[in-house]
Amino acid sequence: PDLASFHYSLGNAYKKLKRYDEALSEYKLTLKYDPKHVDSMNNRGVIYLTLNLNKLAEKEFESVLNLAKDHPSALNNLAGIRFSQGHYRKALILLDRYLLIKPNDTHVQEARRAIHLILDHEVP
Repeated sequence: PDLASFHYSLGNAYKKLKRYDEALSEYKLTLKYDPKHVDSMNNRGVIYLTLNLNKLAEKEFESVLNLAKDHPSALNNLAGIRFSQGHYRKALILLDRYLLIKPNDTHVQEARRAIHLILDHEVP
């Protein structure tokens, strides 16, 4: 296998074991061999979220979407960050883009409905 795939697989294994430092190192190596490996970037963002490094996570998800504007996981993950920041309309736009790709995702449909409820009760 190519080196990017090898390191990506190792990163995924470490991530599953919650050995986040090692996973991040492997994803960094993946990106050394394939700078546009968006799944590595997305997984780094997920780890950063897990470690409460939200700014780093946000940058990773934005990087993914700059390279692959319809990456479902990055759209969903960045929507979660936007929601937590109180940017409900921005979150909604991201979720709408996600649902164009995965229209049957009931969890995202529910999240979208919840955001609409929040927006309906905002004071103008």
